[in-house]
Amino acid sequence: MSILPPAITAPRSRWLFHLFWALGLLAVGSLVLIPGGIVLNQGFGYLLGSFVALPAMAFHGLGWIELGRAIRAIRNDPSSSRAHGSMALAAWASLGSLFVGLLASAVLLPVNFVLVIAFGLFPYYPSVWGPVVTLHAVFLRTTFPVLSMPRVTHAVALGSFGLLAAVAIGIGLFTAFLIWLEPMRALDVALYEALVSIMYVSSGCTFIGYGLAAIGIGVEYKASICSTASGTR
Repeated sequence: MSILPPAITAPRSRWLFHLFWALGLLAVGSLVLIPGGIVLNQGFGYLLGSFVALPAMAFHGLGWIELGRAIRAIRNDPSSSRAHGSMALAAWASLGSLFVGLLASAVLLPVNFVLVIAFGLFPYYPSVWGPVVTLHAVFLRTTFPVLSMPRVTHAVALGSFGLLAAVAIGIGLFTAFLIWLEPMRALDVALYEALVSIMYVSSGCTFIGYGLAAIGIGVEYKASICSTASGTR
């Protein structure tokens, strides 16, 4: 069942509406991950992290559904259909990268990976979500040619940059974890736990990028509704 109001019939408004909701749901799902990321490395944090990850994945799943609807709807908009191919390619590539990330995590962290799968903790691991979010940032850039206002393009561009910044932090700390963070635990436990917590929380920080992009697309959607209303008078 679609959340699209029946009154919205203009092709441009339809795909913008779905994209706005897709980004909003992804932002909420990421925000939900932050409390779990904070405690994930503490005692029974795996249990709380697992509990928090369930609604987060539900929001992300709904976001993916709306993203698919936006891509299908843009084909019917003559003014924007030229972006359909690149948007669809980036979206499908991001979905495929999820499985690549899971495979890479299984190879790099075979022992941890069993725990990750058992408790559903993969949304916290940069090796899993990093490739997906990177391609979401690319997806946002594919919308630039069909956005009508510079301020909207700037907001979506900031959102794309925000996603890439979160990926850089997460992947950087994950790489450090593989190389020297684990041996460092014996030298400075407090610093080790702080850096690992930041690594886990970085997944939730993607809400900033998704949120900024959602705000920009929301402005574009509102403008398309106003344009359609004025054109029918």
